[in-house]
Amino acid sequence: MTLKFKRNLPLLLLLVGLLAFLAVALGDRQIVSYTVNTAALTSASLTTQVSALIAQP
Repeated sequence: MTLKFKRNLPLLLLLVGLLAFLAVALGDRQIVSYTVNTAALTSASLTTQVSALIAQP
């Protein structure tokens, strides 16, 4: 191992540990997003409607 790597190893391990903790602690949270693009809303609405029609028996 190089001296530079040895010097940065604790910081790297701390970062990996923090990311792992956040993934475990917040992994089951739902993602809520908001948009002001009405074209995206229309597209998503149409996609949902078409999917619902296809799924009907």
